[in-house]
Amino acid sequence: MRQRGMSVRHHRQTHPNHTDRVLPLGLFLVFFGSFALPLLAFTCAHPPECKGDRDCIERLGTSYACFVSKCIDRSKLPEKPKFEIPPDEPNPEPEPQPEQTIEPEQTIEPEQTIEPDTTPTQDGLRALFEPCLSLRGAAPKDRCRTGLVCVRVNSLESRCLQDCTNNASICATNTDGRNECTRVSYERYALSPIRVCAKFTQKDENCDPRQAVLCAKNQNPHLICTSATCATARILNLEGEDCSDGQSPPVECNVDAGLACDPSTNKCVKGVPALEGDRCDRNNPSSGVRRVCERGHSCVGFTNNGQSIEICLKDCKLSDPLGTCLHKQGANMICRAFGPAGYCVERDCKSQADCKLEGHSKECSTLTDQSKICFPLPPEGTRKAGELCNTTPAQSCEHPFNCVPTTTAGAERRGYCGVQCLTNEDCALMPFNASCNLNRQDGIRLCGYPCAKNEDCPTGLVCGNGRFCTAP
Repeated sequence: MRQRGMSVRHHRQTHPNHTDRVLPLGLFLVFFGSFALPLLAFTCAHPPECKGDRDCIERLGTSYACFVSKCIDRSKLPEKPKFEIPPDEPNPEPEPQPEQTIEPEQTIEPEQTIEPDTTPTQDGLRALFEPCLSLRGAAPKDRCRTGLVCVRVNSLESRCLQDCTNNASICATNTDGRNECTRVSYERYALSPIRVCAKFTQKDENCDPRQAVLCAKNQNPHLICTSATCATARILNLEGEDCSDGQSPPVECNVDAGLACDPSTNKCVKGVPALEGDRCDRNNPSSGVRRVCERGHSCVGFTNNGQSIEICLKDCKLSDPLGTCLHKQGANMICRAFGPAGYCVERDCKSQADCKLEGHSKECSTLTDQSKICFPLPPEGTRKAGELCNTTPAQSCEHPFNCVPTTTAGAERRGYCGVQCLTNEDCALMPFNASCNLNRQDGIRLCGYPCAKNEDCPTGLVCGNGRFCTAP
């Protein structure tokens, strides 16, 4: 299954993107993946002031005209577009080609200086042990309070735990037994260790990573948490040791020794564990730290906006597309074919808000059969919501935002960091009073900025044709 303008790469085969298409609708275009989608709808919350030039002439004189339901001076009417939109031409679907190395796009330096955002980050609202999101751009309601850190405690949940990464002594004052500072995960961006205050329990005692209650490890015996109970296991300390499933007692590669079990070889390899929805590496990355998917999952390659990304997805059976994807409560998942195999993805989404799976950020995307799934965003950048961006790695957006290009200049696609939406409330993360007023051709809506003049737009954007804010 291929997505229009986005490709999915399996370890044996690449599904290339369709050729870019420019549709003859609208002045400003939004690029989705590698194909163009017009902004088809614009709504305004203010009542119209005029329905035609006659209304303005009768009220204000012949020097005024009706533009976007408002009377403005004719001398201030925006210029007509300086480029023409070519007619749409059908493009044949290309045949699959062997996987090729994807070279990064050339970095395009911004033509306009963007002032840094000096607004202090609002503290998170999530308390100890509560569910959370670890995205940089997550809303305060989804971030942890000061002193806590958002940790993936299993493949389906993230919780706020007490952060002791830089100060192990803070655990000594806890009165609930969480007195030891221990590594439990890795920071999602830099892959540096995350340490939290934890309580260690012994064989046959209860364990619950969501409450930082862990099993004693690297002792005799080594223990792992199975069905909420600490059970005997064997720790593997050497690269290349057999970590296959079904051994008695069960085995575990020593994460503290920098090892992870590679399910494709059933061997301990150098790397860090990656859970469902996390980024992964099929080959050794330039960083030297390989992210290895857990058992029952595969590292699947995707391409979005010309940038490649690899994500852990749960293996499933195409013969039982629903029954083999029931593991995530609250998520509407189905087994879809990407390359020769099937993987669980979230389906029937209407916006990013419907993408419930933890890990790497996703957006709602339309496949060639018009079905909608949650598709991985490009690798995260540093541009914040509402700031200028383009589709190169150097000027991409922090998650959960994605670059919404509104203008083209050759191969360059410039726009602003935006988010998908269903209502105006979904645009609360966007600065400068964004509203859910832009519609893509496939029916997915985006947060935009209505305007009548440049001053109505965030810094760096201009009022495009007196309708909505765009890149200059």
